[in-house]
Amino acid sequence: VTVLGQGSISGVDISKFYPCTAHRDFVFNNYNIPNEHKLILFLGRVCEDKGVLDLVDAYMLLSKKYSDIWLMIVGNDESDMDKEIIHKLNVFSSRFIRVGFTSTPEVYMNAADVFVLPSYRESFGLSIIESSACGTPSVGSNIYGITDAIIDSETGLLFDVGDVKDLANKIEILLSQSQLRTYLSKNGHARVSEHFNRDKLTKLFLNYYLKLIDKI
Repeated sequence: VTVLGQGSISGVDISKFYPCTAHRDFVFNNYNIPNEHKLILFLGRVCEDKGVLDLVDAYMLLSKKYSDIWLMIVGNDESDMDKEIIHKLNVFSSRFIRVGFTSTPEVYMNAADVFVLPSYRESFGLSIIESSACGTPSVGSNIYGITDAIIDSETGLLFDVGDVKDLANKIEILLSQSQLRTYLSKNGHARVSEHFNRDKLTKLFLNYYLKLIDKI
């Protein structure tokens, strides 16, 4: 088996995914989020395997302590989970935003203070890499695939998969420590530029194919 680069087969289009304060301003204004409040984002397929309900439970724990945090879930509901999510978040619904499929994920990634991917299984956490390209640090479950996308305490934070309290704790750490968010953001963005730039991965594939052709 030959692995090219750091494990991503497609990489990230850094001409699309890059830090942009205008995207944050747009989302906060469009959804009437106060500028000083903080936004937690999940973006992906809404299903059980993605751990969305764990995120909802973690958000509920945090919302009992903080009145300035919002949760946004973006993506198609593939398992008829919206009813359960809305039922769980009834008390906190004023600070919960549900968005369906989007063709502009970079807009929401730029708006978020923390990107969360609490999956139970994942081939590769591409959305985490895209979020890092936008300068947004991530919290992800400590599983194969996501551990390739997050370097713990360097580009994001890992939590024990399925552990809602640990998930809430890691989100709280990021939301409460602006210097840590900045540190993870810079490291994550630099790592994407060095290892996951789509143009660089394309060259790796091209060079690999050319070497195979030379052997024929």
